[in-house]
Amino acid sequence: MASDLESLSEVIEPGVTGLLVPHDDPLAWRDALSFLRDHPEWRAKLGHNAREALVNRFSWKRRAEKILSGLKW
Repeated sequence: MASDLESLSEVIEPGVTGLLVPHDDPLAWRDALSFLRDHPEWRAKLGHNAREALVNRFSWKRRAEKILSGLKW
């Protein structure tokens, strides 16, 4: 779970790799935390998907491939 700031929304895919919450909405934060507390299957799913996405996107191997191919991050 993270705030919906631009840099974080580039990394987190809502409902797939995490939850994005309006940065200035405390009630939305409360609701998102309550949802995650009450739904352990979603916590596990989001955590698994986030780890897979990070490994695929930011692993040393992937970074080396991007550097060698001249692609931007």
